Amino acid sequence: MNTDRKNMLLPVEMVDTSKVLPDFAVTHKRQQAIIVSKPEGPKIVHFAGPKYNLVPMSDILLPFERDLKSLGTFECKYSSYDDAVFYLDYVFTDDIFSVGKERNYKKVDGITPKLKLAHSYNGWIKFNLKFGYERLVCSNGLTVFDYKGGFSVKHTEQLAEGNAFKMCKAAIQEFLDESKILWKPYEKLSTQVVNNWEDRILEIITAVPGLPKRELGQNFIKEVVAREMDHFGVEKADDWLIYNGINNFINHESNADEEYKQKLDAKVLEYVMA
Repeated sequence: MNTDRKNMLLPVEMVDTSKVLPDFAVTHKRQQAIIVSKPEGPKIVHFAGPKYNLVPMSDILLPFERDLKSLGTFECKYSSYDDAVFYLDYVFTDDIFSVGKERNYKKVDGITPKLKLAHSYNGWIKFNLKFGYERLVCSNGLTVFDYKGGFSVKHTEQLAEGNAFKMCKAAIQEFLDESKILWKPYEKLSTQVVNNWEDRILEIITAVPGLPKRELGQNFIKEVVAREMDHFGVEKADDWLIYNGINNFINHESNADEEYKQKLDAKVLEYVMA
């Protein structure tokens, strides 16, 4: 994984495969080579057919961030994989909501609205935008419970000429407006006090496929929850702290790709909210 914004802006072009690899067995689906110009030299990141539409990340990222400023103040975290798959997390800092007030947490547990933009050159993912929250205590990305908002583009050519923000603006504005309400289920979780929190963790791990079955992963989650109980000054854990312990493992310890992490987190949240 590369977290450098500059890596997303590297020049990329589509060239006839036969020109760059004259001895290559070209097929219909490999007529075009997608080549990223890296400092150490060109890198082929994908082969495509004649109908493939290449939209460089620079044509998306630069105008998107320029226009996104009209909707609020944000910070961004960048991550790219194999120079071909890109994720951008835009965290808005104008609105910070505090979870745990009803339980009288001794310290503020703030969350703030987040947009996750994704794009790829290799077809791994289509351009899409998803919504969630960022937990400020440990930089956990959180799923929005029972919110169907989002945006995706099937035909990449629609993104040309800086159209990404124009196409997404209404969906983004709707989410930012509703984010003042959508975070309330997290507060509900903080009121669900658990007497035996280690058993609760094991229950969730057993019920949700994809969570760590090995003791090492389970101990990591338990350590996070224990640490947060101490940090917020509570003697008993609640489902919010347990959800975040599991979420912390998914976000920071799992080697899975971003799409899988998001789906797994959503399943955990759905279970603890049931």
